[in-house]
Amino acid sequence: MKFLRVVLKPCPQTPADAYAHLGFQIQNGKLVHVVATPRGVVHIVSKCEECILYKLLSVGYVKSVELENRRLVVVVGATPAVKKLLKANPHVVKVEAVSHRRLVLTERQRAVLRRVAEGRGLGEVAKELGVTKVAVYKVFKKALEKAALLI
Repeated sequence: MKFLRVVLKPCPQTPADAYAHLGFQIQNGKLVHVVATPRGVVHIVSKCEECILYKLLSVGYVKSVELENRRLVVVVGATPAVKKLLKANPHVVKVEAVSHRRLVLTERQRAVLRRVAEGRGLGEVAKELGVTKVAVYKVFKKALEKAALLI
């Protein structure tokens, strides 16, 4: 599956000091965004039909949602319905293709993560795989970066 990284205009209801999008929920025909601010968690409520995220959820697969400089950044599956919606929406600032390599763990990355999760150290994993500790560290670091994108 191909993915698109969509940057949306900031919602006027988003607090200026919001630094993270924690999630969302749908209640009584309204989409509630949950964002983190230095003063605590804030709930932003909008009607579903007004929210581009709700529309994206309705027509496609949303992989991740995050907040960057008050702008909502959504990674979504690149289906024809999603592309049509994005073309017609004035809230879209930028759309760019995302390589699946940035999102999917390689077999080597999965093997290293599995061994570390089992309690082995990077040096021990390096010996098992027959590579240097630096090589295992680089694979581990890249796997964690990808895992962070998935979360």
